[in-house]
Amino acid sequence: MNTKLTKIKLLVTLALTGILFTGQSQIPGFKRLSSTGFFANLGLTKMTTNKYLTITNYGVAQSLSCWDNQFNQLWKKTYDVTQFQMIEATQTKDKNIVLMGIAASNLTIIKFDTLGNVIFTKHYTNGSGNVSMSTVAPAVGADNGFIVGGGNCIGANFLIKFDASGNVIWSKQFNNIAFGATKNAVSIVSSGNDYLVASDVLTSTVTAVSTDAAMMRVDANGNMLWYKQINMPADAEMPRKLIRRSNNAFSLLCSTGITNGTELIYNFDSTLTSISYKKYLNVNNINLMSAEADNSAGLIVTGMESIGTIGKGLLCRLDATGNILWQKLTNAYASGSNTQLGSIVKTSANNYVIAAGTNFTFSGVGAGVIDVNGTGFCSASNISMTTSTVNPFTVTTPSVFVSAIPIIVTTPTYTNLTSTFDPLLYCGIVTGINEIENNVSVSVYPNPSNGIVNLEISDDYEGLTLKVSDAIGQTVLEKGIEAHESSLNISNFPDGIYLLSVSGKSGVFTKKIVLQK
Repeated sequence: MNTKLTKIKLLVTLALTGILFTGQSQIPGFKRLSSTGFFANLGLTKMTTNKYLTITNYGVAQSLSCWDNQFNQLWKKTYDVTQFQMIEATQTKDKNIVLMGIAASNLTIIKFDTLGNVIFTKHYTNGSGNVSMSTVAPAVGADNGFIVGGGNCIGANFLIKFDASGNVIWSKQFNNIAFGATKNAVSIVSSGNDYLVASDVLTSTVTAVSTDAAMMRVDANGNMLWYKQINMPADAEMPRKLIRRSNNAFSLLCSTGITNGTELIYNFDSTLTSISYKKYLNVNNINLMSAEADNSAGLIVTGMESIGTIGKGLLCRLDATGNILWQKLTNAYASGSNTQLGSIVKTSANNYVIAAGTNFTFSGVGAGVIDVNGTGFCSASNISMTTSTVNPFTVTTPSVFVSAIPIIVTTPTYTNLTSTFDPLLYCGIVTGINEIENNVSVSVYPNPSNGIVNLEISDDYEGLTLKVSDAIGQTVLEKGIEAHESSLNISNFPDGIYLLSVSGKSGVFTKKIVLQK
């Protein structure tokens, strides 16, 4: 057996980027999952098994899809939108999936197992008026149930708590008696054994277009602990998402409307008693759609900048006080298409997956991976947002009347339709890579390269296998490495990012590589 240093020179149209480490990574980039467009904030959920759920508007139907960490589709459930309009999905503590939506203007829940098998389908009707759905979240504590928030036609927030079988445990509406106007719970997060609920309040009894943000805290039994209403002069705050930051404080992201170039983020301390805010302004219209915490008590924020019918995806990073650390624009799709970045979830200490959809045009729904510095954007360009704290907000505590909601439960049947997806890479890759540290020492150079790459391996060459995969995970070359082999010619491959792996009895060595001719 030959244990001396084996040097193998390969003529390959590849170049090395990246370093070896133990564990699993995701390479930044965007990938189209479907050719039919949707508004990107409709749904991206990370499951505990390193899988992802997306909700897409697929022509006349809507689909819930489950993907692995390489965004290969595992299963999908598609329903005619007249049967069931999907809103949001979550994973409960029993590892199953709860999908919430609308059917006949009322609440519908379909629960699936992780393989996509339907556990139950139930339709919930409010006996005193219709209910509209906005958000769903797992129950607090060790409870395998879930909670749904929304509003109804009499102008009250509602919360409905369910057990794991979809039985109603309690159902309550929270009517702010100061305004007999529309109120809708839009985001729920847990705080210990309580729920924090963000809501909008359309104060139409004061001005026709004025909207306030509201926060309320309820315990596990639906008892209201406190209620706060936040008013910003000259702005109509429409809450989009409530985010728990890494220091256990909270931020409430608010939009001021599609025609206004100003967005708002309220920051609450960990005790929820101190509130500050920042306005984000741009000469063009901006909309902040979603946010996720970073490891420094700041936020990674997604959205869109639009000029007429031209839109680009917006991404920025904020520090703990809301100051902008960096800001970028991207067009994650083919030239001429519009991009809107929506839901964002954290996948590791430094990586995030973003739902990439379209607005104004329908060029596809996609997913992208970026790191904490925004690396991974397609054709990144700059945006010049500024911050402001003018027009200070006021906080009031209006009286809220809490009452039970009568709920009627039925069990409808929906027809699962067939649909197809056409994955297409736009830029970068979103492939998960298992890179295992071992005793194989591999050196690949130069970087960048226009064709010739030298590869040196410190290991017994006997039994070594070389494999090259393209950006969507397809193997384009696989062969054994023979003694005294000095070159390998694959110069007919197109430019792009590839994966090079060398496997042997000491383990597997995997590197990201790039061709730039």
